[in-house]
Parts: sequence; C-alpha cells; structure tokens
Amino acid sequence: MAKNLSPHADIAILMPHYTERCFVLTMKDAIDLKALLGGAKAMIQLNSMVKECLQPYVC
Repeated sequence: MAKNLSPHADIAILMPHYTERCFVLTMKDAIDLKALLGGAKAMIQLNSMVKECLQPYVC
C-alpha cells in the first residue's frame, strides 16, 4: 500500500472469516489496527503468565 501511489491503493479491505462483514480501512486505520491487535495479544499473553504464577496459591 505505501509503495503504490495510485489513488485506490490508500485503502485496505478486510473480510474476517466466519462473518458477513467487510471493513474498508485507510492506511492509517490499518496501521492503528495492527498496533491495537499487537497490544491485545500482549495482554492475553500477560494474563496467561499471571495465571501460571498464581496457580500454586489458588486452592
């Protein structure tokens, strides 16, 4: 997207699996979504680590 200078290259169309929805994102939106999903993945991994550490103390 960033290397292509044509006007239609400024958008990305996302169609998630198992849904009938379609998302049209600008380049900035796509970059923001990538950062958001990366942060969500890190929080899920952190939650798993905390659960593992607390497992011996939970009855």
